[in-house]
Amino acid sequence: MRKRLRKKLRLSEYTEYGCLVTMSLKKDMDEAARDAFLDHWIESAVEANNLSCGGGGSNERWSFFVALCGRGSVTEEHRAKLSEWLSGQREIESFTVGPLEDAWHGWKG
Repeated sequence: MRKRLRKKLRLSEYTEYGCLVTMSLKKDMDEAARDAFLDHWIESAVEANNLSCGGGGSNERWSFFVALCGRGSVTEEHRAKLSEWLSGQREIESFTVGPLEDAWHGWKG
């Protein structure tokens, strides 16, 4: 495959990586508190690190795939920052920050 097509399709040396973040929120949170926390997550942990995320959930269980804004990959440093931020939040009962995986072709969801 030609270099230009590999780049366009984000394959081989142009592969971009992201990670799956799952979290369980405390059961006693009402809808307004949950929405405020999720807004805080997106602003303070995701966007503050030049990342973007997509996903969702309901009530206590939430999953997000996190990728770098624009071209590029999430790094181990990004994963560490996300873990550090999540571990400092009292609204979270448990969380996981998954390994780096192909953001375009290999995400298992």
